[in-house]
Amino acid sequence: MKNGLSKIIRIITLPPVIALAALLTLWFVKGFFNTSWELIVGIVCLTVLPSLAYAVQPLVKSLRRNKREGQRKLAVIFSVAGYLICNLVAWFTPSTDKLKIFYLTYLLSATAIFLYGKCFGIKCSGHASGLCGPIAFLGCFVNVWILFAEILIIPLIWASTNIKRHSIAEMALGALVPVVSMALSFIVFGVLPHVA
Repeated sequence: MKNGLSKIIRIITLPPVIALAALLTLWFVKGFFNTSWELIVGIVCLTVLPSLAYAVQPLVKSLRRNKREGQRKLAVIFSVAGYLICNLVAWFTPSTDKLKIFYLTYLLSATAIFLYGKCFGIKCSGHASGLCGPIAFLGCFVNVWILFAEILIIPLIWASTNIKRHSIAEMALGALVPVVSMALSFIVFGVLPHVA
């Protein structure tokens, strides 16, 4: 029963799901998207590509033995690829600075998580990052009350520790990474948070 509930919580809060919800929210806020094409690019790069990891994993022979680890490796690869693409598209088209900040936050977060794991052997939760980052961004640029949704990290921590996906420290680090990444993105673009 507890394991089933844990899995449901983790599915509902999957980073591609949260990214889709954030993108659709931003679509209805003035000053983020110039065209519907930009929204489509965002959905493909932040939702569709990262989700492909789960479909591709069984097809890769070397990743079949450990299903979860294989999915995690592919999720990082597909996510970084998606984040790179949306950032490049945003940089080379007349996208808004706010949208560029949103995409750069994703790219910096994924890069940090990858480097923590590869260089320092620190397992940082991409799941926590994918939940807390978009909520922080929406809280800064859409409505400050959205920040209260960060409380969702509590059931996610419970679910992840219950089925032994992450420790509390790994979840906390994952939640912190996108906040720092977003602050760096603000500095890059010289933009301050502004609730619409």
